[in-house]
Amino acid sequence: MEKKEAKSHSHHPEGKGKSYTQYHTSKKRINPQKQFNGSKQEGEGFAEKRKKKMRYEYMKLLKKEKRQKNAESQRNITNSSGPDEVVGNVIDADMAKPRSFRVRDRHEGKQHIFSEAQKRFHEKKENQEKQKQENLLRLEEQKKAVGQYNSKRKKKHLMLCKKTHKGQPVMKHQIHYLLEKIQADIGHS
Repeated sequence: MEKKEAKSHSHHPEGKGKSYTQYHTSKKRINPQKQFNGSKQEGEGFAEKRKKKMRYEYMKLLKKEKRQKNAESQRNITNSSGPDEVVGNVIDADMAKPRSFRVRDRHEGKQHIFSEAQKRFHEKKENQEKQKQENLLRLEEQKKAVGQYNSKRKKKHLMLCKKTHKGQPVMKHQIHYLLEKIQADIGHS
């Protein structure tokens, strides 16, 4: 009875060979390029791909037209502002022949933008230099303060650690130090 119970608890009641073939089928390798999206009735997904591509191309054309319209409106605004308003309208009517003053206007604007950027760059650089100098001054002050503090500590330590020839501490230095400390406390109060 005990053996039958033990067998019923095992994972493979009929043995390893039979269970392997029973539960596992051979794995086929599938080429992902030969898989089709959709069923044969739907045209195996090619129509869907074509629709998506056409939609993408259409959206691309719309964006291109929008960009061209914006560029034209910008040209109209720049050409119509100023005393040469009539000449600007002539340019719009005859877009095939660009005038020389349009090119100059474009370059002047770019130079202006460049000079502004250059000015901002120099201001930023000056601010950085100023901050660098301030940091250096602050570091020097800190070093000086730390040096003074360390020299005081060293002097105090040497004074308090003095010993007699028998190895006893010299009490006059310790009493003098305590007196200075008490006087400083009274002075602050």
